[in-house]
Amino acid sequence: MNTRLSAVRELFAYSDWADHEIFELGNSLSDEQLDRQFDLGPGSVRAVLIHIHEAAYWWFGMCRQQDLPEPSQQDGISELKTRWVQTIAARDQMFGGFTAESLERTVTWETSPGQNRSARVIDILYHVAHHSTHHRAQVSNMLRQLGFRPPSLDYLVMRRKKNGS
Repeated sequence: MNTRLSAVRELFAYSDWADHEIFELGNSLSDEQLDRQFDLGPGSVRAVLIHIHEAAYWWFGMCRQQDLPEPSQQDGISELKTRWVQTIAARDQMFGGFTAESLERTVTWETSPGQNRSARVIDILYHVAHHSTHHRAQVSNMLRQLGFRPPSLDYLVMRRKKNGS
């Protein structure tokens, strides 16, 4: 197996686990808590979670060369989690078709100011995984400010839990 694809799969195994941990805590938040405004990131726990999903959704669609419909901006946690599971399934299906060559394929898009940009599929995948980590840190900060203790999202914590130790 391609070692870079193996590394990307491991990054997303971690990201999926960490997202699940955040969603579990998010299930206990009221709509008022989900929508409380913070001077941080997209502004609220719900907005950050939607942003994390949308970024993955759009980038994976671009990697598959698909135009995707606009997702909802006001989903509850359970609806967003359902959409997230669907996005993960589509991503994993996409991973199954990757070859060393397809990871090197260049994707081109137009930014909102109308500038053309491009990147290799492998770089987009690394970007999406790290983008999610950045925003989960914002959610953790928001949760602390709401009086919750966010879960430990360290990679090694995931490995220990998955290995049963």
